[in-house]
Amino acid sequence: MAKIKLRYRNEILEALAKASGPISLRVILRSIGSEDAGRNPSFERSVAKELRFLIKLKEVEKGQGSLYRIRSEEHTSELQSRLHLVCR
Repeated sequence: MAKIKLRYRNEILEALAKASGPISLRVILRSIGSEDAGRNPSFERSVAKELRFLIKLKEVEKGQGSLYRIRSEEHTSELQSRLHLVCR
C-alpha cells in the first residue's frame, strides 16, 4: 500500500464523530479548516485524498452520494480481528 502523510486524519475523524449522521466533504472542510478552506484547492485535494485513504483503511465509510461517516468501533474491530470475523 502506498505511503501517505496523514496530516488531517485526527481532524477528519473528529469531524465525523461529532456529526449526527453522514456529512459531505464541504462540511468536513469547514470543520477542520480555516474560513478560506473552500477557496484553497490544495487543502481540499489533501483532505479528499486522506478521506479516500481512510476508506481503504476501513476507518471511514462512504455513503450515498458524497456523504461520509465514521465506521462504528464494533464494525472496525471486527474487520481488524481475523479470528473474530462476523459475516452479516
